[in-house]
Amino acid sequence: MVFTTFDASKMSMYTYPSDIGDKIEFTDILQRVAYHCRSEMGRKQSLNIVPSSDPKVVKKLLQEVFQLLSILNKGVSVPLTSFENIVEDVKMLSKEGFILDPEAILRIQKILLISLDLRVFFMGDHIAEIEGIKGFAQRFIEGDHLIKAIDRVYDREGLLRPDASPELLKISKNINAKNRELDKAFTTIAASFKQKAMLSDSVESYRNGRRVLSVPAENKRKVRGIIHDESSTGKTAFIEPEQVIDINNQIFDLETEKKKEVYRILRQLCDELRPYIEDIVSDYHQLIEVDVILAKARLAKELDATLPNIVDQPLFAIKEGRHAYLYLKNSNENKKTVPFDLELNKPNKLLLLSGPNAGGKSVTMKAVALIHMMVQSGLLPTVEENSTIGVFDKILCDIGDQQSLDDDLSTYSSRLTNMVRFLEEANDKSLILIDEFGSGTDPKIGGAIAEAILKELNHKRVWGVITTHYSNLKFFAYKTKGIVNGGMLFDKENLGPSYQLKIGRPGSSFAFEIAEKTGLPKRILKYARFKTGKNEKAIDQLLTDLQSEKQVLDEKIQGLSNKEQNLERLTATYNQLQSELEYRRKRLKLDIKEQKVAAANKANQEIDAILKELKATESRESAQKVLKKHKLHKEEQQEEIKELKKEIFYRKDFDESDFEVGNWAKIRESGTTGKILEVRKKKVKLAVGSFTMTVDLVNLEPTATPMTTNRSNHVSTQVKKIQNFSPKIDIRGYTKSDGIAFVQELVEQAMIRNVDMLTILHGKGSGALRNAVHKKLKEYNVEKVWHPQDDFGGEGVTYVRL
Repeated sequence: MVFTTFDASKMSMYTYPSDIGDKIEFTDILQRVAYHCRSEMGRKQSLNIVPSSDPKVVKKLLQEVFQLLSILNKGVSVPLTSFENIVEDVKMLSKEGFILDPEAILRIQKILLISLDLRVFFMGDHIAEIEGIKGFAQRFIEGDHLIKAIDRVYDREGLLRPDASPELLKISKNINAKNRELDKAFTTIAASFKQKAMLSDSVESYRNGRRVLSVPAENKRKVRGIIHDESSTGKTAFIEPEQVIDINNQIFDLETEKKKEVYRILRQLCDELRPYIEDIVSDYHQLIEVDVILAKARLAKELDATLPNIVDQPLFAIKEGRHAYLYLKNSNENKKTVPFDLELNKPNKLLLLSGPNAGGKSVTMKAVALIHMMVQSGLLPTVEENSTIGVFDKILCDIGDQQSLDDDLSTYSSRLTNMVRFLEEANDKSLILIDEFGSGTDPKIGGAIAEAILKELNHKRVWGVITTHYSNLKFFAYKTKGIVNGGMLFDKENLGPSYQLKIGRPGSSFAFEIAEKTGLPKRILKYARFKTGKNEKAIDQLLTDLQSEKQVLDEKIQGLSNKEQNLERLTATYNQLQSELEYRRKRLKLDIKEQKVAAANKANQEIDAILKELKATESRESAQKVLKKHKLHKEEQQEEIKELKKEIFYRKDFDESDFEVGNWAKIRESGTTGKILEVRKKKVKLAVGSFTMTVDLVNLEPTATPMTTNRSNHVSTQVKKIQNFSPKIDIRGYTKSDGIAFVQELVEQAMIRNVDMLTILHGKGSGALRNAVHKKLKEYNVEKVWHPQDDFGGEGVTYVRL
């Protein structure tokens, strides 16, 4: 049997350099996770957490943590206590005939007990409203029979039960009886010798597991028995009186029998546990997993972190972002951590961040990296829940002094080496982070090389945050599509950083202001300003002004775009309302015509009765002429209704490719949906419920796959809204519960749209569906419910006036 542990590396994301965790304080976050773990194995696994590049894995990990965080936020404690490593125990148990020592069995017992507690806890009603929480219960086996097997031998305090077997109980009782006998005999003997002043002050003691008398050396030959020991001075002998030797021997024999019986019991217990080794190991590893997940949730609560929106592609739209480790540190010192918003709109993917030293550039850059490392490691980030975080395949960073004596590299050489790696590895799914880009060499040359590298990275459509002080890079970002300037704001009044990020305009270094605040002599600053010249400052200010103007224009363009989209939506809404108005006008015309036909039919029935009487008389020929005239008039009215229905319901323009076998279509007249079985000569065969029907292609429109019903045939409560409303519905072939749900939706939509006449086709059958429909309609206090004449469906159709 092979015993394995969780290996996160199988789904790990590429990161560079190897100590990236130390550079962005991700390692410190993992140590905090380990601190919250309850087991040594959980702590070890926490420190080895690596980020994943699989969006499905990331979402699953985050959802699990969020579920347990929801429990903690309810003030409920998860019953996960500390447990020990049992890998070696189960390895030995897997060997046939091997008997575990009691400590190992008790370690396994604790694993099973904690698993049982968690299984019961996660199935509890008090947390049932947390979506997916019962999935945690399914992680653990139902090991109740194993717990019972161990409970028969050991109690919950880890003590061997005297009744672990009938034989052990018998032996235990005999031992207790002999001990009482021994105690009585020994007490009597000791009292006798003490009365004769033949014992030491201590009277008795224990030697070699035997109860003995403390006898002064001068009296030891006066006490018959076995001398087990003498004091170091030789003045006291420890003698087992001969009167109790036999009792002690019997007790010794009973203890030997007890050890043999305990051995047999433990062997039997191990034989019972051995077939379930895999289940025990599974529970053990699941406990470690839950331990780590719960530790992540505890950290999330500590950080006030939450679950943002996670998307499959690279992206960052961070709102109220904070550096997690800085937040922890500041919280402990009662300091405020200034949050930042960072959202790059298309086509921008690179943020060039500038601003004063100690103004928060590097912290903001690290925070972006740390947020994504945390998210892709299944750790809830320190952002607002309406943030959107994307998943990257690679994260590469160049932060801090990487001078290497071993490789004979200077700081600048090592940074160029990193840039070579970036250019080789980075792609459109990579996140890069570069601190103080271009520094470490001659500013002019360093700035030029940095600009060339930045151009190439932008060409590769890399995502990233880069900090710099170089004006040429700021100007390059201003004029280059895909890169946007950002700056850390500076409080000019208090001459200090505000740690606030502003996207869309570069930041100034404010070197002179900071130097003045530190107390640098004014004559030195004056000379420095003279050497800098006006042009440098003017260019920096011009760039800032241009960037501000560009941002204003971009905002206006975005505003116009939004207005254009709103106008398109309003136009579409107007057209839809106009179409619905025209539909209702034609529908009203049709309803009036149908009512007239119904009234005419009633009159015709009376006329038919009269004509039938006339047929028997001499006016037979005249009666036939009248009858033929009425029949012709009736056919003309029905044809007129048919044409009206075509005008209302039939589509004049449609694409036959929308109606393929296997797709779903809706009958425009009734709203009934069905699955397309066959398309032939402008006719479509539909499967509607348990029967099929043939419909003209012009009377259909394509529709999405309808909602499915659950096993009890109840429709989902989330009934889809009717897009093209029809006051007529056909529920024939549906179950009673499905049909009632459709009727409910029809009535509610009609009320919303001020439609006062409805038609419900339910069929005659046994009348059960009709009665259910009428019962449902009574809930709405409708004005009138009736059936049409037999020619129009009779009791198989219900008319409703709202």
